[in-house]
Amino acid sequence: MKKKVNFMELISDVNRFDMNLTERDVRSMFLLFDQNGTGMIESTKMKTWALTGNVPRTPSTAEMHSRNKATAVRPNVQKCIYAICGSSTNLLGDCFNHFPVGENVMIDCDEFRRCLLSRGLGKPKDTKALFYALGGEPGGRGLINVDSIATHLPSKEFILKNTGTAPTIKVAKNDIYRLCSHVHRP
Repeated sequence: MKKKVNFMELISDVNRFDMNLTERDVRSMFLLFDQNGTGMIESTKMKTWALTGNVPRTPSTAEMHSRNKATAVRPNVQKCIYAICGSSTNLLGDCFNHFPVGENVMIDCDEFRRCLLSRGLGKPKDTKALFYALGGEPGGRGLINVDSIATHLPSKEFILKNTGTAPTIKVAKNDIYRLCSHVHRP
């Protein structure tokens, strides 16, 4: 007997010995013993399980999330902002203008991503990284405060002062005619 076997060898042995197990059952059993995700399981552990019925303990999803959260390092917010919008930080600010300022509005990662997509920003990987950097949890879980975004962006006044360009304002054509009707041309 080999010291370690992969999934294909295990399924082959199950079929060869005419065991009454489905491929799904064998896959579940294989994943139970392949805790490190190496694609190989030790034959001795399988044999011990078959003789005693003792199943190796696998960490629960909650334990894995708490371990990931404790060991993960938050990315730099400024680097994440640059990855999303480059130097056009006013675009990023515009994504969240519809939220009231100072009211501690909390949003999840899906809503955060929709806000970014409204201005054509954000690849999924960059979006999750910025969400995590702003206080969310790894993998796009949890909530962030919308006000935390504004604290990391330059103010509109600063942008206008240093770029010399004004933000674009969309005005309906009829409003332009009405506003300009009182202007007299010499």
